[in-house]
Amino acid sequence: MRRLPRTFTLLELLTVLGIIAVGAAILLPVVIKAKAKSSQITCMNNVRNLSLGIQMFYNQSGTFPHGRLKAELQDLLSGGDEIFTCPSSGEPYDDYYVAREHNEQDRYFLGCPRHKIINYAPGKGTATATLGAVLKNGAPGEAGQNLSAGDTLQLADGSTVTVNAGEAKILACFWKASGGLYTILRILEDGSGSETSLDVKVTEGANADLEVVTPAAIAGVVGTEFEVHSRWNPTDDTYETDLSVSKGAVKLTGRKGTPQWEPVLVKAGESQRKKSSSAKVHKDKKEKKDKKEDD
Repeated sequence: MRRLPRTFTLLELLTVLGIIAVGAAILLPVVIKAKAKSSQITCMNNVRNLSLGIQMFYNQSGTFPHGRLKAELQDLLSGGDEIFTCPSSGEPYDDYYVAREHNEQDRYFLGCPRHKIINYAPGKGTATATLGAVLKNGAPGEAGQNLSAGDTLQLADGSTVTVNAGEAKILACFWKASGGLYTILRILEDGSGSETSLDVKVTEGANADLEVVTPAAIAGVVGTEFEVHSRWNPTDDTYETDLSVSKGAVKLTGRKGTPQWEPVLVKAGESQRKKSSSAKVHKDKKEKKDKKEDD
């Protein structure tokens, strides 16, 4: 008489499934953590390679890229299109790049808030940082968020930023090695002719460092109060930045294709205006240089 093959009992089947479920519960967090770490490493390598590309661009042209990084650097870098976007969020690194006219070694240049990556200077300085707490209208916020008229930011060191008009973006907010908080905000370019206005109060004595990046200039402050206004002038395709300091001092640095602008220290009771060169002027200069090199 042939014996029938033995089958699993219900209890045995449930036991096996239970073991598999427990194993999956144990392994899943490990796999997720490993994947996150891998993405962070890839992101850091991307930022490091882009910073090297930016330095090479500067060595060739005498200025840092002001256009989209992919368009400006794709002939200088290998690695494909994926090098220009964060591997986790898919956001282009352009959103977190500050085109400066002066290579300041202790200034934020490029980064990724998702992976807590900061780059201080082209070609070097890439590292992870501890992010600072941000409250947006009293609720937890974070770098990468956009700000609209009526929004108020409160930073971990007590500094505040109020958006009176227009839109802005939090590029980064992290603790420096020296212990102070470093925050970078960008006034967004929309080309609509509308004005963006920020009211900034940086806590004194807290080693706080805050920069507002506009299309025409960068206002960098330590322990001060000021207002910054940015507007687009459609007549000559330029941006204007008006700075008014009520307390302390602000270092105002020109940008957007204007390397002749040296930093200006604006003190309490003073105001200053900076105007960008037009996008067309900057493009024409680059095209003339490229043509000269081809000849």
